Amino acid sequence: MKLTSSIRIAVATAAALGCGAAQAAVLTTGPGGTHTYSLQGQTLSPTTAAQSLAGIVVTLGADYSVNDNITLRITGATLGGATNTNLSNVSAIVCEAAALAAPDADPTNDPIVVSFITRNGNDILLRVTQKRVVNTVGEKCWIGNPTSGNVNVQEPIQATQASLSTLTTVAASWNATTAITNIPFDAGNTLTIASVIDQFVTTPFQALNGIVDVNDPSLRRSFTTSDFNTWGTDDAFIVDTLDRSTLITAGPVATLNRVFATLIGDVSFIDNDNDGCETTDLSSGAGRVSPFESSVLGTGVAGVATNCGNVTWDFTPGAAGETVRHWLIPGNDRTVAGARVLTAPQQFTATVRYDYSLGAATGTETDGPVSAGEWRLNGFSAFVPYMPYGDGISQIIYMTNKSAQSGTITVDAYNQAGTACNFNAGTMQGGRVTVISGAVKAGLEGCYGAGFSDRVSMTVVVNVPAGRAELVTAYNVNGDRVQVINTSNGRITQNGNSTTGGQL
Repeated sequence: MKLTSSIRIAVATAAALGCGAAQAAVLTTGPGGTHTYSLQGQTLSPTTAAQSLAGIVVTLGADYSVNDNITLRITGATLGGATNTNLSNVSAIVCEAAALAAPDADPTNDPIVVSFITRNGNDILLRVTQKRVVNTVGEKCWIGNPTSGNVNVQEPIQATQASLSTLTTVAASWNATTAITNIPFDAGNTLTIASVIDQFVTTPFQALNGIVDVNDPSLRRSFTTSDFNTWGTDDAFIVDTLDRSTLITAGPVATLNRVFATLIGDVSFIDNDNDGCETTDLSSGAGRVSPFESSVLGTGVAGVATNCGNVTWDFTPGAAGETVRHWLIPGNDRTVAGARVLTAPQQFTATVRYDYSLGAATGTETDGPVSAGEWRLNGFSAFVPYMPYGDGISQIIYMTNKSAQSGTITVDAYNQAGTACNFNAGTMQGGRVTVISGAVKAGLEGCYGAGFSDRVSMTVVVNVPAGRAELVTAYNVNGDRVQVINTSNGRITQNGNSTTGGQL
């Protein structure tokens, strides 16, 4: 329906009277500023422990009239606790002249009175109940009276413990509508009044990047370079941990009691006496792990899994708010008798666990797993995911070397039970094709017994240039030949360049 001229004029006049010229309320936080809560502190708080949100100051951008309605909307948290009771207190919402830096103690000179009506979930419904000035543009309304001794009136709006037990940002918005006609006006900015942050932060600083030397005299028992030259050659993994308790401005703060870091990967080089990895292996023999904190030998205690699947570091935190740099330095000294090979190529992951408390309540947070780097080889390596052995099965394993360099062949294998088998499979001459099927079978029989029947996976390493060699794998079973795709013959070659580097 088309509006008549007289109706349009009436609506426009009503809008002008209700809205004023500025048409934009400005929301700022009260004297307490934006609140920052601890995720861990909130998580360990009692479920009934509602938290007070920051007070809000609204500079009115329009001329309000009696019975104008206002919706103060809170997002990012669930309101509860004593919010309704607090806002019902006449001192909780106070409007003052623009010139006043804070509410005074005399309510009779307030230019406008804004009263709490009800709350609909996260919408706080307010109404103008008195007006004592000609125009309210520029006047300030304080939701939370900083001059009051009642803390619940100072910051009357409360959020539930459950809604603050997650990483979140809490914001407030202000929207007004005219009395009777319900025309929107004086919409304000969205104001951040609180945030919940992770009190404990992990930052990987340096990943493992060692290159294991396949050449004599190392034969995969040392790296080509060292990060710290602690002994032999070494490779460092560094991670920073931070307790951000000094950033928490409101609510409970958790106490950090323990940091427990885990570097996950094959660290079997630590096993000095072939009986599984033990803590005594960490600081003696050829394979070692040295823990440091903030560049000095600290209070961290290193550990290792008996299956050599990870190394750990147990650290008791110091001062709150302190960034601690944790260094785990795996190293191998090939000059020590009995030094074992460094398993490469392989990728590592890491986790950091924080144990914390709030009074008698305790909690745990684990960051990760995240990438902790990798170890590579400076020679050829191919992973064969499957090769069967048993009656009626023969193996076809051929090694091609188009470089002029000769190199030792080593094999790292695992059977279906997960039993490792490491052995030397001879020497690969330069510029040749060599059948290594017999040498590989003999090495496996040395581990698993003559005539064994099993399925194995293996990594074949040769200290020749990676891009100038290739491994072909297949097997015959009852007269049928089946090709086995490994990471060497499964690569892609374009214009002579392969995904493993170099040219064939």
